[in-house]
Order: sequence, then C-alpha cells, then structure tokens
Amino acid sequence: AEDGIRDVAVTGVQTCALPISANCGIASFTLVNSKIAAGDYVLVQHDSNGTLGAYSCQATGAAGSATVYLTNMTQLALAEAIWLKFTVIKGVLA
Repeated sequence: AEDGIRDVAVTGVQTCALPISANCGIASFTLVNSKIAAGDYVLVQHDSNGTLGAYSCQATGAAGSATVYLTNMTQLALAEAIWLKFTVIKGVLA
C-alpha cells in the first residue's frame, strides 16, 4: 500500500438484547470478530430497533474481539433487542 494506506475498515451489524437499568446504567458484552486486532478502533452506534437516542455506545478492541459498553441515557429501565452497527478502523499498520 502506498504511504501506509490499506484496507482500514470492517463493518457489520450486531443484535443485542441486554437489560440495562435506568439513569446511566451500563451493560456490556463481547463482540467476537476475527478481523479485530489489538490496537484497532471499534466504533459502535445504535442503528435501529428500540428507543433511538436512548443509548450511548463505546467499545474497546482486543485480538479477535471487542468489549461493547451500552449506557442507558433514559430515566427508565430498558430491555430492548436493539441493532448495533460497528466499524473497525485498523489502528496498527504492518
């Protein structure tokens, strides 16, 4: 690749159905994907299903997986089967 540019993204959708308590309650799960490497950036967003705008999403990548953290931003407990869209941005150039 020229100037260190190469395929830099892997994308997908994951369904998640975790109960999350109200008032910034947090739930987490492991997203297994062989394309994720240690040092990669994993971006996650609530894509559809469930209450849009109710969730804050973050992820931490590791070799072969990412831990996804969902924060309930509402005053109500949620237990919805939401769809999460994720993108892996390769963080380490070989």
